[in-house]
Amino acid sequence: MDKIYGSGFELCWSKNKHKREIIRIRWAGLFGIEKEDTKKRVHPTQKPVALCEWFINKFSDKNDLNVDLFGGSGSTLIACEKLKRKCFMMEIDPHYCDVIVKRYENYTDKKAELIENLN
Repeated sequence: MDKIYGSGFELCWSKNKHKREIIRIRWAGLFGIEKEDTKKRVHPTQKPVALCEWFINKFSDKNDLNVDLFGGSGSTLIACEKLKRKCFMMEIDPHYCDVIVKRYENYTDKKAELIENLN
């Protein structure tokens, strides 16, 4: 039932001056994502990394800082890593912080390092 009445999109904000457009993309048909295994999702609103890459390429330049205030599954972080972009990410839920770190480590084959604890 959610597929019928649920929202088919989430809002996105950008401070760049550009023509406002409604992006009408069905995720099932974007960049071959139809082959993405949705059973491996680790977050209820997980975005495909390819979708994040598309937005980052369209609305930012190489030296821009990309900020994701709702880190979720870390798709934005992985997209930024793939595109060699800077990413600042926040996530309030400790469980999903762990999910993000694990996905980052799996993608980069590097061990994440805690630089500073803000407590």
